[in-house]
Amino acid sequence: YMAYTPRNSYDGFDMQGLDGSALAGGVHAGYNWDQGAYLLGVEGTLTAFDINTLSTTSELLGEGAEFGRSVGNMATLAPKLGIKLGNGLIYAKAGLAVGSIGATHDQNGEFLSGSATQTGWMAGIGAEFPVAERMTMRVDYTYADFGLTRTDMFGDDADIWVDQSISEGLLTVGFNYYFK
Repeated sequence: YMAYTPRNSYDGFDMQGLDGSALAGGVHAGYNWDQGAYLLGVEGTLTAFDINTLSTTSELLGEGAEFGRSVGNMATLAPKLGIKLGNGLIYAKAGLAVGSIGATHDQNGEFLSGSATQTGWMAGIGAEFPVAERMTMRVDYTYADFGLTRTDMFGDDADIWVDQSISEGLLTVGFNYYFK
């Protein structure tokens, strides 16, 4: 997490301690093609969460002005490949991730903030087990990486931006209902 504030002649400084976690909720939908011993599919997800973290610690500057970052609300779209194990299924998926990335900064008493929708990639693994007719329980881990993203800050005279390297891991437990 690097902050750039050309107005104060900083070329950039790192901020430490900006990891966070949150409880999330969401929905997923998809379509599967049964291929005998394996399954091909496509899946889309919408996940709502909000992680906000604040830091005043920089290795370069020591204690300083408050910086914050936020990550939230992610959507994914991915093809899926599964292997059937008895009545269960193990699967892998990889594809597109879209998320909301934001940053805040206290610039000499002026509160600056910015946010943008960013795209990245995701990969995940999971398992499904039947719990009732046409219903399965699902355990899924998805890793999303948005790479190095630039967030422009907005204020009275803001020539400030924040470069953030954003990645997130989502562990979900849920249920699937099969319509056919």
